[in-house]
Formats: sequence, C-alpha cells, structure tokens
Amino acid sequence: MDGMGLHELQTNWHKFGQTDPLWAIVSRPTMKGNKWNVDEFLATGQDEVKKLLADIEQLNLPLPTGQALDFGCGIGRVTQPLCDHFDICHGVDIAPSMIEMAIAYNRYRERCFYYINETSDLSIFADNSINFILSLITLQNVAPRYSEIYLKEFLRILAPGGLVVFQIPSEPKRLRQKIKQKLPQTMLNLFYRLKYKDRPVMELHGVHRDKVIQLLEAHQGKVLHIVEDKRAFDEWTSFHYYITK
Repeated sequence: MDGMGLHELQTNWHKFGQTDPLWAIVSRPTMKGNKWNVDEFLATGQDEVKKLLADIEQLNLPLPTGQALDFGCGIGRVTQPLCDHFDICHGVDIAPSMIEMAIAYNRYRERCFYYINETSDLSIFADNSINFILSLITLQNVAPRYSEIYLKEFLRILAPGGLVVFQIPSEPKRLRQKIKQKLPQTMLNLFYRLKYKDRPVMELHGVHRDKVIQLLEAHQGKVLHIVEDKRAFDEWTSFHYYITK
C-alpha cells in the first residue's frame, strides 16, 4: 500500500485540524467529536514529556541542551513542555490548521517557532543544527516512502552527540491490516471515498524494525535503545527508537 501523496496528506490533516483536531492527535474513543477539554489535552503533553525525560534518565542516555524539534507537532501539545528543557524549540506539521492553533497556544513566542512543512524533506533546517528531535504518533500516519526520507533527514540535521527519539510501527498484527498492506492504493482510495465521503481518513503505516535499523546505520545513526510501545493500538507492533550520531 503506497499511502497518500504529500498534497493529499496535507489536505487530509488540514481537514482534521478544522473538524476535530485534538481527537485526531490523541485518538481516545471517548473524545471523538470535539469532546477533549483543551487544558486536559495539553496536560497529556506535559505528562508525555515528563515520562520521556524520566525514561531517558533511567536508560542513562545523554540528554542534550540547545535546540529541539517536535516533528508532527500538531497544536504544540508536546512542543510547549519541551520549552521547559531546551533553549529553542521548533515544531513542524504538514497541516496549516494545526500550525494556526499551535501559534495561538504558544506560550514561549521568543524561543518557540512553528512551521508548515509540506515537502518530503526538512530543508528548513541546516545540517547538524538540532540537538534533540522527537516524533511521536506521526510517522505512522505517513506513507513509508516519505517516513524513510524523514528518518534520513533527522540524522542529517541532528548535531553530533544529539538524540533522536521517534516512534513508528513495524508490522501488522491482525489479518485485516496485513491484507490492507497488500491492496493497491487506488482500491483503498475508492473504499475510503465510499465509506468516509469528504471526511478525513487516518491511514496507518509502518516500516519494519530491521529496515529502520539498516536505514539509520547507513546514515551515521547509532541505535542506543529500542522498546516496544502501544501507540499503534493492537493492530501493529510498534517501537520507540533512541538514536544518536
């Protein structure tokens, strides 16, 4: 399954940002239909960063200072609490509607910056310029032909001795998902149009763990730790990767 092209992906997530942005980011079933309270939603980002930093400390991994990047930032749920730990934070997202909300909720305007990134690279950032990169529940919504490029870009822009933490599914668990991965995207697009009409669709993709490791090591990446997570629900096996260079 090829997945959406970037223009279609942007249109799709822009619609999510216009219709039910908080649920699209943290998809708890009980919160669908704009039922998230904004403060409670943003508090999940605080909890996320607190747990992440505790995990990094427990693993005895170096936590750099300087500049941080939240890739797939949405409305800044995780970007904002990262500002408590880094000098400058950047958030990028493909959806203009999400970035508009992120800017509105930005409490660190002099050192937190948001960008719409609608290309298959991260050319807005220079080589070796970012000390910490985080990407959660984002790469799983991007077709592998793009997510693999973004992984290479993470390593290009990562400063020596920096840290990348990202999550991406590896392989489907359920027969339904395995079958979907074999179907042509044109067939799936027709199914989505019939089922969802003009509503946005949340695609789920993965890159096999072995391929991720091979790609990272081929581009100066050093794998520090890998741990299984549940972010792709029960449909996929998913992993957290901790990477330096």
